[in-house]
Amino acid sequence: TRPYVAPRTKSLLHHSKWEVPDHPVYSLDLVPSDYHLFVKLKGFFGRTMFRRK
Repeated sequence: TRPYVAPRTKSLLHHSKWEVPDHPVYSLDLVPSDYHLFVKLKGFFGRTMFRRK
C-alpha cells in the first residue's frame, strides 16, 4: 500500500472495533496469479453436467 494510507487504515480499524485476522486474505496455495487458470476451466466446463454416483 501507499505509505500514507496504511496508518490511516489501521487507525480506522482500531477505532471501529473491527476484528482483523492475523492470516493472509487468500490461501498461499492459490495466489491471485492463478486466476487465469480458473477462467479457462470455467469456460471449458461451463456447460458440462456431471453425474453423481
